[in-house]
Amino acid sequence: MYKGIDPCLLFDQIFLPSLATLKVTMYGFSTSEWQHLLPLLKRSRPPLLSLELDGVPMTEQTLIECLSYMPKLTELTFGGIDCSDSTLVALTVDNDEGVPSANLCPLLQVIGIGTSSFSAIALKNMILSRWVDPAAPTTSLPRKSLEIVRCPAFEIYSALSDPAIVNCLRNGLKMVEWEADVDQEDDEDDDSDSDTDVDDTDDGGYDTEEEDWEEEGGDDPDLLQ
Repeated sequence: MYKGIDPCLLFDQIFLPSLATLKVTMYGFSTSEWQHLLPLLKRSRPPLLSLELDGVPMTEQTLIECLSYMPKLTELTFGGIDCSDSTLVALTVDNDEGVPSANLCPLLQVIGIGTSSFSAIALKNMILSRWVDPAAPTTSLPRKSLEIVRCPAFEIYSALSDPAIVNCLRNGLKMVEWEADVDQEDDEDDDSDSDTDVDDTDDGGYDTEEEDWEEEGGDDPDLLQ
């Protein structure tokens, strides 16, 4: 999208029933609540696999409602959107096999959170609820194990003090430090910027160029590789 142009007109018109990957980047817009993604999802009901939102002026409640229309989502990244315990509680899976329909995005494997105002316990509970021990018996729930968590470094250090999280790291979970993209920092210097990438054929990918935090063993491992 051209700089300074709000993509709302595009989102209000398009119909994308095969949409698999969506990235929306917005900076410098004065609106406090950009509600144009939700109607698109309601209208199109796409089998979205990957969603990335950068600087989109959206409340937590709107984000959570959007996620309710993405049952096949495997990768979720959002920065510049407030994330409190409310978001993480909504993303925490209830492992009771009797209520699978209540879980948001049960197939989520990668999650990136750039703005943190949540508690350490909320992050821990979300991770543990979505972590599937490879040695554990399989269940009938339609879900996959969380593989990558991307968040600010201080949240990672806090999580590493929990033995249950360390056990997940020993068994394959990766925690990756969130770093703002250089392009994003440049965009914030402009008056306003908007960029929308829509791909209804490619399921996208996840670039983890940042350092990942993965335990190699030992009583006091250096988790930053």
